[in-house]
Amino acid sequence: MLKPDTAIVDFRSVTDFKKQHIKGAVNLPFDLFWQNFIANQRDAFSFLASLGVVPTKNILLVNYNNSADNLISDAAFATILHYGGFKNVALLEGGMEGWVKKRLFVSSLGEEIQPKQYKFVFDEGVYYKQSAKKVTKKRKRDVLLCLEEADGGMQKKFNVVSVDIKMLFKNNMLKTKDEIEEYFKGLQVTKENVLIVYPDYKKESYALAFFLKYYVGFSNVFILKGGR
Repeated sequence: MLKPDTAIVDFRSVTDFKKQHIKGAVNLPFDLFWQNFIANQRDAFSFLASLGVVPTKNILLVNYNNSADNLISDAAFATILHYGGFKNVALLEGGMEGWVKKRLFVSSLGEEIQPKQYKFVFDEGVYYKQSAKKVTKKRKRDVLLCLEEADGGMQKKFNVVSVDIKMLFKNNMLKTKDEIEEYFKGLQVTKENVLIVYPDYKKESYALAFFLKYYVGFSNVFILKGGR
């Protein structure tokens, strides 16, 4: 059985959830949550609390599978949970499809399960220490990662690097850590840099921060507070 302090969050549609789900899971279609989060972050976390998804619990995230779009949603949500003070979050590798195919059972969030889970323990703050408005001078180590072209104002304040998040995937699956690190080396970005992701209110931006820090292992990864 799962520990009593574990909440299972299922991102799939209401229809698919009703057809089949892991016992004890709560249904939270990702797109619905994302719209609420962008509109009002406080209300979004209050809604999570009403489902029993609170920072004092371990969180297990379940999606359809580990395809690119699903993993991006999972990672974006995990980053948002970090912002909300959650410390222990796991992504169920293989998603519901893997669960059904292998008829698997979760024994404990703290133990290895099959299919294995990506487990992340959050530590440092998720946001960069100051907003863009307060940045007055470029710092050599600080790199602003943008999924779209940055405007001139941002380029004056940061060393800007454009990132194509599709390059983190191959055949619709997440690449290995070494492959992703090699891609960033080609952009002249290494683990020596302080990486600041420009959020732009897109789930892909939050996911990028998550992949870099908790999958690849870049130690200094933040989200730019307040965007511009």
